[in-house]
Amino acid sequence: MKNNSLWSKILHQPAASAGPYLLFFLILAIGVIARLWDFRSLPPGLNPDEASIGVEAYYLYTYGIDRYGLSYPVHLISWGSGQNALYAYLILPLVALKGLNPMSIRIPMLLAGILSIPLMYFAGKKLFGEKFGLLAMFLIAISPWHIVNSRWAVESNILPFVFLAGFTLFLYSNQKNHGFLFASMFFAASLYAYGTAYVGVPIFLLLTLPVLIYTKQITIKQAITGLGVFSYSPFPLYYLLSSIHSSLIQFILGLSQFRACRCRHAMKRWRLSSAIPRCAR
Repeated sequence: MKNNSLWSKILHQPAASAGPYLLFFLILAIGVIARLWDFRSLPPGLNPDEASIGVEAYYLYTYGIDRYGLSYPVHLISWGSGQNALYAYLILPLVALKGLNPMSIRIPMLLAGILSIPLMYFAGKKLFGEKFGLLAMFLIAISPWHIVNSRWAVESNILPFVFLAGFTLFLYSNQKNHGFLFASMFFAASLYAYGTAYVGVPIFLLLTLPVLIYTKQITIKQAITGLGVFSYSPFPLYYLLSSIHSSLIQFILGLSQFRACRCRHAMKRWRLSSAIPRCAR
């Protein structure tokens, strides 16, 4: 009986330890299927913002300018109210390879949505343990909001993935790795993803970074290096905003200067008058 009990423990141990891994891949498969099923036709057509970001990517790839004639802008004029530029640059390779079509516009968002599922697991596991990580992973895998986000290439939808990637690296940062440095890169990229990050991400770092330093999870040198990367990387965006808006009140209340036509500037600089769309007068 004693020997039988020992063999029973040995035989059942691999299955027990493999349980979380099996759940992980099962949940991941559910999330992938939910996002890939009939991806070509759901949702049908393109949202106006999807079409706009696709056209911007096409112009950037073909001529090196946006459709208003600005050279590699850090923020797009779009319909006149402004549009975040990060996603336009992310779809450039696919526009170059596959041309301008709904699939080339939406595939990067699909990949971001799929990658968010395991990222949620690792973040949840680090915070509250493996069971919580699996639960969080399952909830995001079946979340209607996230499934739609993964299929719909509105440029702001990339922010949750970019921030989640930075947050996960932030959680796993320590004195022996460069996690906080890479997290700072993702946090900086999030500022190019959507405007709410201008305020939200700095506040997040202001509240959480002292905890990492106090608990000695990272060194002061690592913190300064990461903050340097975070502060320097969005500098072109800060410069654009400060040059367009003469006061804080204008910055808060409107983006009227984004509506200004830049065709003459582009024609003088690039001499591509035949390729630049006609501006509204």
